[in-house]
Amino acid sequence: MADMRIAAIILVAIVLVGAIASYAPAENKIVEKTAITFADGTKITAEIADDDAEQESGLSNRDGLGTNDGMLFVFDYEDHWGFWMVDMRFPLDMIWVSSQNKIVYIQKNAQPCDEGCDTYVPAAAAKYVIEVNSGFANKHNLKIGDEVVIRTTPSEI
Repeated sequence: MADMRIAAIILVAIVLVGAIASYAPAENKIVEKTAITFADGTKITAEIADDDAEQESGLSNRDGLGTNDGMLFVFDYEDHWGFWMVDMRFPLDMIWVSSQNKIVYIQKNAQPCDEGCDTYVPAAAAKYVIEVNSGFANKHNLKIGDEVVIRTTPSEI
C-alpha cells in the first residue's frame, strides 16, 4: 500500500512539473532563426515568426535590427498577406516571397506609425514575408523575380 502511495505522489509531481513548464514565460522561449540568401549573395540571419503570436508582434516595440538581421514570416499557404507598421520604432523594407522562392513584391521604406496606419498588401500572393532595415532593398538591388534562398531547417544561430 505504501508503494502505491509513493507511486501516486510521484505521478502527481510529474504532472505538476509538466503543467508548470508548459506555462513558462514567453521571454524564455528559444528564438528560432534561419539564414536567407539574396540574389547578390548577401546573407542575413532572420528570426522566424511562424505562429499567430509571433506574427502579430513581429518587430514591434524593438529599437532596431542589426545590419544583416531580419524577420521571416512563414505562412501555411500563399495569399496576399497585409502588413502594417503600428508600434514600430524604425522604418523597414518588406519583401514578399512566393512558395517558389521568388520575390513577388517589395515595399521600401515603410514608416512607423501609431494610428491610421497604412496596410501594405502585395500585388501577388506570397508564402513568406521578410522584414529588413529600410534601404536594404536598394542597397542590394532587389527586384521582383529575384530568387531568395531560405534555409528550411531553423537553427539557433
